[in-house]
Amino acid sequence: MEPFDRYVAAWNAGDLDAWLDAHGDEAEYVSLAGPEPRAFKGHEGLREVWAESRANWHRFELSVVDDEGDVIEVTFSGMELEQGIELSGVLWFTVESRDGKITRLRSAMDAGQLL
Repeated sequence: MEPFDRYVAAWNAGDLDAWLDAHGDEAEYVSLAGPEPRAFKGHEGLREVWAESRANWHRFELSVVDDEGDVIEVTFSGMELEQGIELSGVLWFTVESRDGKITRLRSAMDAGQLL
């Protein structure tokens, strides 16, 4: 199983240890999906991503739609905690990996931001 497939499976299962295991020790995650770009480095930074994301959602699931090109299309669905609103949409990812582990991951709401 590719590292991004493990990433998605662990995320959906709520398994932090397996999700971290999909990443190299010094992995970098860059989110372009919010109002301002944010970067997180290493497992400590990834734990921050996990905690922030889980704090805002009752449920947040990912499903890979297309992973054939340089940019991976992923749908998300979830229930936002504060107002209990069901939300869904598309996220785009680029993934770099080495030795079966993610070394760099970038996400955006618009695929053009990643090209």
